[in-house]
Amino acid sequence: MTDAPEARYVSYYTATLNVKDLGAVIEVMISDDYGNVTTERAEGKWYINTKK
Repeated sequence: MTDAPEARYVSYYTATLNVKDLGAVIEVMISDDYGNVTTERAEGKWYINTKK
């Protein structure tokens, strides 16, 4: 994960050819040293080695 402009982060993932998913939900969980935790689901989905 790397910093990007405007307080965003960018990540890249590689899936092997035998992994398939027809619309995985993307959820991010953030926590800090004080024990605060928040989660958020993205509006989009991942389609891994498949067509929509």
